[in-house]
This record gives sequence, structure tokens and C-alpha cells, in this order.
Amino acid sequence: MIIVFIGIFVALTLLILNYILKKNIREELTNAVNANIPETSCTIKIDGKCFGTPFIPTPLTREECKAQGLICYYDNDYWAGAVKQCGGINKLPTMSDLGKLASALYIGKPTVGAKQDISNLTYISGTAASIGLPEPDFNLWSAEEYINNTAYLRNFGKEHSYWYYNTRTNRSIQAVCLK
Repeated sequence: MIIVFIGIFVALTLLILNYILKKNIREELTNAVNANIPETSCTIKIDGKCFGTPFIPTPLTREECKAQGLICYYDNDYWAGAVKQCGGINKLPTMSDLGKLASALYIGKPTVGAKQDISNLTYISGTAASIGLPEPDFNLWSAEEYINNTAYLRNFGKEHSYWYYNTRTNRSIQAVCLK
């Protein structure tokens, strides 16, 4: 009877320790994501370009933005924050790079041009998450500006991928750095 009790006690202790360790790891990962620090490893490599982990950029003030050598109009410039966090405009993907990323995420690997909308796509749940990307529907900034306070981006949906531009103060658009 004592041996059974000890066995149950040990099993419960191991379960509790396992839970605590997993919880600590989850908290560390969450803190790393929330710290808005771009990941340094490749989540996917396409045409020799290494894409890092997506993140929500930390916005820059107008003065901080200008210090990056950018033309700046407003405070809370998330696109400029992406430029800074990635280490320069040349470290953000071009629209062509984002089109190639879209091609890699959908069944049949459809050809997606830089500024091409494509619909009737088939996305398999978990594909993006398996390489460190969020599940669709998500948007990624490009290195390319449009006019004034706008920059191009690509949307990745479950059945479509399209390009457009948005204000650089939009906080819902993520960024990914090229390594």
C-alpha cells in the first residue's frame, strides 16, 4: 500500500514539474514575441533569401524615423519601426519576395507576382505555423513605399493573397526581416 502511495506521489510530482516547466517555456516564448525582437533564425528560405520570424514592429516617433534616413510625416510609424528593427530597408522583403512567399504557402505553389492579386487558392491549415508564420489572415510590410505616409504590403488569406498599400501608422501589420 505504501509503495502504491509513493508511486502515485512521484507521478503527481512529475506531472506538476512538467506543467511548471512547460508553463515557464510558454511564458519565455510569449515574452520574446512581445518584446518585438526580430528572430535571428530562418523560418523559411526562398531563392536564397532567409525570412525571419514575423513580429509587430515597435513604432517610431517622427524624429526617430528621420534618424533612420527616412521621409517621415507622423509619430507612431510602424513601418519605420520595422525598418529600424530589421536594420534597414534592404532587410525588409520586396513585393517580389512576398509574392514568392505566397507561392510557397498555397497548394500547387502558384506563381504570385510582386503586385498580383490571386484568388481561389487552397491553404492547408498549419502550413504557415509550421514555418513560424501566423495562420492566415495576416499582412506583412514590404520594403517598398508608395507615397507620403504609405507603404506596400501583402495580405495572406486562406483563399487569396493580394497586395495593397496602407498607412505606415497601421499597427495591425506585421513585419519580417531578411537575414
